[in-house]
Amino acid sequence: MASARTLEALRNLAERPGTEPEGRVARAKLEQLTGQKYAPASGQHRSTPITYDVPYWDSPPTSPPPRRAKPKAKKPPAPPPQYFTDKLKLAMKVRQRFPIGAAVYYNAPGYDTNSMGTVTGYKAAGVKVRVWFAFLGETAELHACSARGWHLTLNPLTKKTAEKMQKKGVVWE
Repeated sequence: MASARTLEALRNLAERPGTEPEGRVARAKLEQLTGQKYAPASGQHRSTPITYDVPYWDSPPTSPPPRRAKPKAKKPPAPPPQYFTDKLKLAMKVRQRFPIGAAVYYNAPGYDTNSMGTVTGYKAAGVKVRVWFAFLGETAELHACSARGWHLTLNPLTKKTAEKMQKKGVVWE
């Protein structure tokens, strides 16, 4: 025989189910335990059945949504130069532009602007360059360029250009 607390919990669940299947299972369990057909408590009978199709928070709003200004059309980024599509040509361009021993400035998101270093070598057949930074006291393998443009330059970038490079602007030289 079930305890009074179990029967009370099942009655509560049958009268106010979280979901329709929960209510059905609770009513069936009550009928099985008590041996009587389930009937809601007096005053608890609903004239309309509970519907679970659309929760109240998904109902349409009573007023139209506020109007927003249309966003300005963005200018498409400049296409990359032809040699950016061929990795071998790009690796050759990196080696021509930044010879070993050249003083370079590195600008990329997450780094200080115009970090000065010296080229010490290259990664085989790629656009990664080994650069020695005096402030770090060690060598780092860095990408010379990316979709944002050149990260390594021979001259320091202006403040405006460096900010574009740090954020989202594409700067092709």
